[in-house]
Amino acid sequence: MARLRAVDIIRRKRDGEELSGQEIKFFVQGYTQGEVPDYQAAAWLMAIVWRGMSQREATAKVQAAYLIGPDPPQAEPLVRQVV
Repeated sequence: MARLRAVDIIRRKRDGEELSGQEIKFFVQGYTQGEVPDYQAAAWLMAIVWRGMSQREATAKVQAAYLIGPDPPQAEPLVRQVV
């Protein structure tokens, strides 16, 4: 099987192809583990906005996010609250 790469997943979605559950799980988990950078996640989400998601893709995305667990890693806030 070919090695999954975020850039290929982004390209497939951008081109209107339906992503597999394995591709979606790879991307979501890669992002939450810090292996997929923010700019690639932004590009993937923009491709989803432009091309949409099938019901199967949306279900796979929710399942992948659910598998992360109740306490996903938290990013540093972009704006710090001044007290």
